[in-house]
Amino acid sequence: MSWLDDRIQQDREREERVRSISNDAPNLYVSLWSAIVEVVEEAKSKQIPISTNGTEIDRIVSLSVKPRPDESHRSPKQIHLKLAKDNLSINVSGDISVIFSIDVCPDMIVCLKENGKQVSLRDAAKRVLDQFLFPHLYSPTA
Repeated sequence: MSWLDDRIQQDREREERVRSISNDAPNLYVSLWSAIVEVVEEAKSKQIPISTNGTEIDRIVSLSVKPRPDESHRSPKQIHLKLAKDNLSINVSGDISVIFSIDVCPDMIVCLKENGKQVSLRDAAKRVLDQFLFPHLYSPTA
């Protein structure tokens, strides 16, 4: 095989990888949202003033914040969860910022990764909500 044959094969494999990711990314986005909603519901049951809202393409988690003594009102903290237009990542923005890349993992299943390491849906939801709800306690290694 020549180097051209190698490159043609690599290009085919890359196209197949991108196709797999594009096909599975919307389902992974929905699954991550479901995992986040599950934790939000648990937080509500523990009297944390948190809620979900948004649209199919811009999911929102809001946290009511008590005003300081010198304030009459305070806007809620918010995060937005969006599937990137290219379907290669899920981005969390707002009061925190997290990017989960979407990739084909060694078992050939499309999965989430953070900083190149595979992360479960449950751990991704915890990662987002821990940092959002408890920024003063959050540690990326916890």
